[in-house]
Amino acid sequence: MKKIYLLITLVVGTLILTACGKAAENVISIVATQTPHSLILEEARPHLQAKGYELDITVVSDFTFGNPAVALGSYRANFFQHTPFLNQFNAGSDVLLSAIAHVHIEPLTAYSRTITSFEQLNSNSRILVSTSIPDRGRLLYVLYSYGIIGLREGANRLSATFEDIIEIESFGINVSNFIEPVAPQMLVPTFLAESDIDIAFINGNFALSTNLLENNPQVRRILVESTVDNPFANVLVVRDEDKGASWALALAAILESDTIRSFILERFGGYVVPAN
Repeated sequence: MKKIYLLITLVVGTLILTACGKAAENVISIVATQTPHSLILEEARPHLQAKGYELDITVVSDFTFGNPAVALGSYRANFFQHTPFLNQFNAGSDVLLSAIAHVHIEPLTAYSRTITSFEQLNSNSRILVSTSIPDRGRLLYVLYSYGIIGLREGANRLSATFEDIIEIESFGINVSNFIEPVAPQMLVPTFLAESDIDIAFINGNFALSTNLLENNPQVRRILVESTVDNPFANVLVVRDEDKGASWALALAAILESDTIRSFILERFGGYVVPAN
């Protein structure tokens, strides 16, 4: 009789472990920032459930957390960054992470309370930028695309630095016009607090999370980054060894679907746009 009880216990235990294993396999743990990333994931949740998967979303505000968390295996995926930021992490990491879906772009935009047109910029203008190095070439390229500055040969939106600026006589903008960079999350409060800032380059996620235009009617868009051939798409990231996993492919397909594209267009008012 004891042997029978033991056998039953072993069988039941095996079934429970198997069921738990399958349940765990179908749960996708993912790190995301609040806006717009977690909102997009919540929109994707029911579509993913229809495919047999569940999302376990951890929302963070620390941009340094997501990549190490996936590299160490604490989470299966992350969704918070653009490709150059990921490349910067991979360059210094022993664990390769891969982007498996290009979801949206947060156009880098210059906002102002003091001018109504970029043509009013001059040699005395004060320009606020963030400490984000991957965004440095990006904002300089926006200025370049509007003809406000020139860039040295070979400089592009991924590599340009302040040293690459060529002053255009009609504007007179050079490195001295840029204010001491502030942390990305401090861009909006600094911009609103200091009245002598002529333009501030603010990423779409920060402008969106503070409803910058809606809450501050005196603020207007002055320069907007083009989304054509834009390398700064925000991406879904997994460990390279997981990029062919069924759960990863399922989530990637949903995030790049027409359904999510339509949601982004309708929900975020131009602060965020689809990558494709």
